[in-house]
Amino acid sequence: MGIFPDLRRCEMGKVRLCDTFAKGNMLCFKDYIAITGDKIIFSACNYNGLYQYNRENNQLSFLGNFIGENMAMKALHSKIVQYNQWYIFIPYYAKTIGIFDMESNSFSSMKLPLPKYACHSGAKFQMAEWYKDKLYLLPENYSYILEIDFTQNQFNMYDDWNEEKIIYQPNIETGFAMGWRDGERFVYLPLAGCNKIMKFDLESKEYEFISVKTECTGFRTLTSIESVFYATDENGKIIRFQKNGEKVKIIGEYGTKFWKSIEI
Repeated sequence: MGIFPDLRRCEMGKVRLCDTFAKGNMLCFKDYIAITGDKIIFSACNYNGLYQYNRENNQLSFLGNFIGENMAMKALHSKIVQYNQWYIFIPYYAKTIGIFDMESNSFSSMKLPLPKYACHSGAKFQMAEWYKDKLYLLPENYSYILEIDFTQNQFNMYDDWNEEKIIYQPNIETGFAMGWRDGERFVYLPLAGCNKIMKFDLESKEYEFISVKTECTGFRTLTSIESVFYATDENGKIIRFQKNGEKVKIIGEYGTKFWKSIEI
């Protein structure tokens, strides 16, 4: 997550600092995208606002508000991706997919399909991945994986995994932890409330739930190095295991401010 001083007043495209880092009032964001070598844009996590930051001259500019969204809502978007001249903002707490057209400097939006399975309405999607010219939105709390084909202006939902997920994790307010894309075709989404990881094939749309042989009561993060997964769990453990869930080893612990120990 990035941070900038909280900037509220603009004059002739220039921004005055109203607060300093020392006061603790900052603009923060979950993701950004570079639009030129020196400029980035991001959706603020503090409230509904799109900003451009010029790293060369340290200038921050307000670009506007996302239409149809609560002005005071925090963490509207989790990721940003580009399609032609559009910058696409993936909804986290936002109600819709936000779109900013850099050529016309205009905002638009795309409504999400209604979910068939019950789910928590907050923290909708955590990841966005391109595969064969289609964009896949991968959930945190939402009950489907969304495929978007911009050339055909078409949505496809993949949600048949919900019935099995509910067996392992009945509480719909507990979703997926931070996932990981492995290679070209596969994404792995660990469950936040049990020791299962969902493997989803972007090509075939098939899925399977992998059981990690550990007493873990829920994951927080997941990554991989070569053929091995590394994960953090809800109990403060760092876990290493094979991608089939076998050969589990606790290699360390983590705290809120520092690593306690770790073994590679």
